[in-house]
Amino acid sequence: MPNEASQKKIITGTITDITTGEPIIGANIVVKGTTIGVMSDADGKFSIEVPAPDAEIVISYIGYISETLVLKGQNNNIKLAPDITKLDEIVVVGYGTTKKRDISTSIASISSDKLSDRVVTGFNQAIAGKLPGVRVSSTNAAPGGGQSIIIRGIGSINASAAPLYVVDGMPLPDTYNKNEDPINFINTNDIESIEVLKDASATAIYGARASNGVILVTTKRGKKGKPTVNLTASRGVESMMKKMELLSRDEFNQYLEDSRSQAYILEDPYLWDDNRRSWSWNDPYDVRIANWTARNASTNIVGDPKRQRWITVIDEVKNNPNYVDWQDEITRPGVIQEYQLSANGGNESVTYMVSGGYYDQEGLVKSSGYKRFTARANVDLKINKNLKFGINLAPSFETFDRLDRQEGGEGSNSIFWAAITLPPIYTPYDQNGKISYFGTNVTSPYDYNFDSWVNPYSSFQISDISRKMKNITSIYGELTILKGLTFRSEFHSEYSNRIWEYFMPSVVHDRALPYSRSQGSGDRSTRTTWNTQNLLTYTNTFNKHSITSVIGYQSEKIVNRGMVITKYNYMVDELSTLNFSSTLDDLIDGAKTSEYEVSMIGMFGRAMYNYNRKYYLTASVRRDGSSKFGEENRWGIFPSFSLAWRISDEKFMQPLEKVISDMKIRGGWGKVGNSGIGDYQALNRLSLSDYSLGAGTSGTFIAGTSDAGIAYTGLGWESTEDFDIGADIQLFGGRINIEYDYYIRNTTDMLFSVPLMQHSGFSSQVRNTCSMQNKGMEFRINTQILTGAFNWSTDLNLYYNRNKVTNLGPEKNPIYSGPGNVNRTDVDKPLANMWGYVYLGPYRDWEDVKTSPIINANQAAKNRSIPGDPKCADVNADGIIDANDQTTIGNAEPDFVWGINNRFSYRNFDLNIQVNGVQGGQTMAYMFRSVVFGNNQGRSNIPKFYFDNYWRPDRPDAKYEVPTRKAYSRTVATNSNLVYDASFINISNLNFGYTLPKKWAETIRLQNARIYLSISNLYMFTSYPGFNPEVNSSGLSALSQGIDQNTYPIARTVSLGVNITFLILKKYESYMDIIRNNSFI
Repeated sequence: MPNEASQKKIITGTITDITTGEPIIGANIVVKGTTIGVMSDADGKFSIEVPAPDAEIVISYIGYISETLVLKGQNNNIKLAPDITKLDEIVVVGYGTTKKRDISTSIASISSDKLSDRVVTGFNQAIAGKLPGVRVSSTNAAPGGGQSIIIRGIGSINASAAPLYVVDGMPLPDTYNKNEDPINFINTNDIESIEVLKDASATAIYGARASNGVILVTTKRGKKGKPTVNLTASRGVESMMKKMELLSRDEFNQYLEDSRSQAYILEDPYLWDDNRRSWSWNDPYDVRIANWTARNASTNIVGDPKRQRWITVIDEVKNNPNYVDWQDEITRPGVIQEYQLSANGGNESVTYMVSGGYYDQEGLVKSSGYKRFTARANVDLKINKNLKFGINLAPSFETFDRLDRQEGGEGSNSIFWAAITLPPIYTPYDQNGKISYFGTNVTSPYDYNFDSWVNPYSSFQISDISRKMKNITSIYGELTILKGLTFRSEFHSEYSNRIWEYFMPSVVHDRALPYSRSQGSGDRSTRTTWNTQNLLTYTNTFNKHSITSVIGYQSEKIVNRGMVITKYNYMVDELSTLNFSSTLDDLIDGAKTSEYEVSMIGMFGRAMYNYNRKYYLTASVRRDGSSKFGEENRWGIFPSFSLAWRISDEKFMQPLEKVISDMKIRGGWGKVGNSGIGDYQALNRLSLSDYSLGAGTSGTFIAGTSDAGIAYTGLGWESTEDFDIGADIQLFGGRINIEYDYYIRNTTDMLFSVPLMQHSGFSSQVRNTCSMQNKGMEFRINTQILTGAFNWSTDLNLYYNRNKVTNLGPEKNPIYSGPGNVNRTDVDKPLANMWGYVYLGPYRDWEDVKTSPIINANQAAKNRSIPGDPKCADVNADGIIDANDQTTIGNAEPDFVWGINNRFSYRNFDLNIQVNGVQGGQTMAYMFRSVVFGNNQGRSNIPKFYFDNYWRPDRPDAKYEVPTRKAYSRTVATNSNLVYDASFINISNLNFGYTLPKKWAETIRLQNARIYLSISNLYMFTSYPGFNPEVNSSGLSALSQGIDQNTYPIARTVSLGVNITFLILKKYESYMDIIRNNSFI
């Protein structure tokens, strides 16, 4: 037998394009079943050593059909044919489809294979970081919570900033709910593709609802052929991605001593009566310094009962054996499990895709969770070559289990706020095993005055459950009238039913004392949507001309109904239905029903023309009418056009054709609208009011109405004009693909409350008065770095957006918004700047106090500050620190946003790594305002970063202010000390998988089998001290951006899963038979 060396052979050859004859640079030549491989050079030539004369060689290149050959001898000539299916990928556009290389507008797309590479909780999370110009951020990371999507910046001040979702042709109504994902009902495994229409030349065909972009979701449909069954199952555990570092037992004791001793040593006048002070604010500075020094040195506490009491308390707390990390107490490892089963198949007459899914997520916070059941049936029926029908059924059921106090806000409104501020000496349960109550009104071993805290375990007793049922039905019929001319009629309906049940038992407490009565609420709401569409489409190609046109009519009606009732004093806590509460009329609160309707009709048309696939022109127009607007302005017209030029097909580009495979320049303009406003804003409105007849307590109240708003019949659409210019470039036969866009969006006629004259009887009226501009750049590059046995591809996107308000109505008054008015919007400045004082650090000593500007001119002539107080800049240089010194201290808009995805594969192994990042922009840690900074009275836990660097007499150069008992009026609480750099780098997903070899899979009648490990939110690199710099408690509110009120933090999830596609078994064959007949199992 010949030895191995004698079998080896050198094969050479040249690889060229079968159409042009040009050499293909960088083609992969691999010996099949091995790792032996080379690449063709600049002339398309290669040389490879094969292990045997009959070895099969696989030759491949991006954009071409691969060839598997047995090559003999030298100088082989191999010709590769272009893969038309890849070059002419179909992309969904509004009311139709087109080929990707023929697009003349700004559209980003994701196919189903890019969505299935990670375990996600919902649709929006699946696309995060993958598309330029599309920013996905968490408005509420609770189970089933909302993920906001902003496309090319916020497009309105008061109207909706959310994009329009269109699922299989049906526009979805806006939920206006930051706590829910509006598209959660879709199983991501059912999605075939996602297209994001970003510029107005692409979105104008959707008219009045397209100003914030359009997201088209196309679900999978049946394919002709043998039935296939796919099963996806995963199970994982989630944990907090980041915990806040709090104080240890010794550090807390030190902090308590520092905060209390400073208050008394410095003789804080807010704690001492005037007759107890040994000095006056009007004393000369040298007298104040002398008194401060003497008190600091004194050890005599006799006759000083307050100081004596606190020294005793400090000693008692030091001896307290308890230490509780409340972050650990309120959280748990949350189990997540998901199962999806689908079947796909059909013949020439009928095709089908049916699926079912179950998702169950235990929340990070105890007693929280989310469950979702989904089902789908997409069926297409072909009657003959000219007529076909189809139906989609998509029911879903969701259950949200939430806590009353976990959704955000300061104080008792956030369970995570309690977790980071509760004193660690407190325990969840008292000595009798009952839930502890904290405060001065409850007997306590320590006179500690911790009277502002809620025990989170009390919140766990509250039942806050929401159940949502939704069903979407779509029916269509399509008739081919003539060659190239088709008529399609669609009917879509959505029925949504929500049941919300809330019960707070009598054992729940708020701050110091338990409630004396229980409370329950019930809310029932339904929404019914009808949508009809009739489309006439014409397509024709003659000579080198190609045209596709569509005209259509659409009508829609939405009806919302609701009922809510709240009752108190239930008979027993164990029976929480409303009929077990007291029957007294005065214990019924807020019983009401509601109903409102919205109708819209639209007519539209579009024509797409190209000459020789080199020169492109697309134009569209839509006319919409909506019942939301006044009679004078109920109709709107929304036109658009776009142009494109495939410059790579010009003769002068031929010298570069080996490098530039395809290059297209495009530009477009369009006008779109925004109808996302409240209902009945254009009408006179009434509200319910009580009228008092008689005087004093003997008066009688009767129900009545009062004016709630005055009509403005000219109320109309917000309009956005969008100009976009871009380029699509393909290099080296598709090895590198580049997309670039620059855009300018001008929004006018934005809704705003305009002040009215007093004699009108109303304070304001909503009108179209404001305007705003967004402009920015988007860049995306996709590369195939290595192909063959080892594959490596990357997808990088980067974008930035700059926002500016250009008009705020005739008065041009600034808008204050956000919690505590920490946001301010001005003309010629970005939306929602953070507003406050510029923090300069603490006062170092009395001399620093003496030489600094006075705080608050309404007080005494001398500065009322003391060493360690926050020192702020005198912005207007008038020698006084007051409201006139507030200025812009931050903005949430980042310098740029980016994401990169790396995909690696070697034989049957694959690895996918997704990294997202934000550079620049600021987040205000508003949750630190009242305790850590501003009013830190030494009665809470604090973050360690503050403890390590707050002012003490021995640390005069510290960064942060002194912890001491004092009031807001002396501390200028809202200042730049709360504002942090929001930059971060997040390893958002890592997915490692192994695919069973095909021959093994087929042996056990499997078409495909893959097992994988997925880690979401593996690690975030950031300097932000809160849980997540990207969390925005205000959701999609344009006027309150970048404010962190300690909402539910994001979680790290580790999951194991399998993805199996089954072959249909032979008759009488079972999987047990297969297993018994295969010894390798």
